[in-house]
Amino acid sequence: MGAALGAIVVAAHSRVIAAYMVHECAHSSVFYEPEWNSALGVLMLWVCSCPYVDFVHLKKIHIAHHKDRADTISFDYRAEIRSLPPLVVRAILALEYCFIPIVEVLVHLRTVLYPLGLYPFAPHDPKISFRIKATALVGAAAILALWTVLYSHGGWLALVLHAIAAGVLIHVLSAHDAFQHTYTVLHVKPSSEQMYSMGPGDRTAKYEEENTFSNLISVRFPLCNMLSLNFGYHNAHHVQPMTAWYALPALHAKLYGKEQYINPQVLPFAELLRTWHENRVRRVLEDDYGTVGIGPGRANTFVGSLGVSFLTA
Repeated sequence: MGAALGAIVVAAHSRVIAAYMVHECAHSSVFYEPEWNSALGVLMLWVCSCPYVDFVHLKKIHIAHHKDRADTISFDYRAEIRSLPPLVVRAILALEYCFIPIVEVLVHLRTVLYPLGLYPFAPHDPKISFRIKATALVGAAAILALWTVLYSHGGWLALVLHAIAAGVLIHVLSAHDAFQHTYTVLHVKPSSEQMYSMGPGDRTAKYEEENTFSNLISVRFPLCNMLSLNFGYHNAHHVQPMTAWYALPALHAKLYGKEQYINPQVLPFAELLRTWHENRVRRVLEDDYGTVGIGPGRANTFVGSLGVSFLTA
């Protein structure tokens, strides 16, 4: 039992690190050469078990999130769920109530299903469309091959342990993503032209700062934030997106000085656990991310987002 738990922790955390390295590569903060960042980004997508995601498209969607100062997504999962039969919707909500991240799984599944044409996806450039669909097809085949190998060597237990590790990965990423913004959500068509034509509009740098939050794993023990490659220093990341993960704590300290851990934009996970737990079902269909107040319990009204992971462009 101990060995199984250890394997889950190691497998899940290694994939967490790989996922955040994808984010680093999307910002070209690892190498000077863009091609090397892209190559490493693709490799890390395979390591974190998302080989079906096209890195170039993922990068464009994520950069649009920074440029537009909004949660820019190409798939409105809420509209899709609302269109389902009531019994299916209740089943989805029940699974989320039981801490089974079915919504994130469905968003990933939608990416896998591109080649089958079950979800229309037609960027203006046919070459881009072909690349995205080819990536999904090859990646899906690789995942099926992995499952086959796991089953042939370890039976159902190996598959169950693999699924649990995947669930932990999704929960870790989702918990970070859920409470980093109270942004406007922009649903865009999957074309690079539209993604780059929106712009921030009235969403100023002040708006970005006030609607961005640094959800640190720990304030008392800053080194703990390295468990997620300092992804919690999100305000600093948005001020200078190309700053490498290891330099974010210093940038955070420079931005906020003596108030670096008591600034209103800092929301340690200790303050977010209650709302993460209590709003896990409401978050599924709620369009409004909620608000952050002041004083004790200020994050209790922060419902949070869902389905905005940088891995599910």
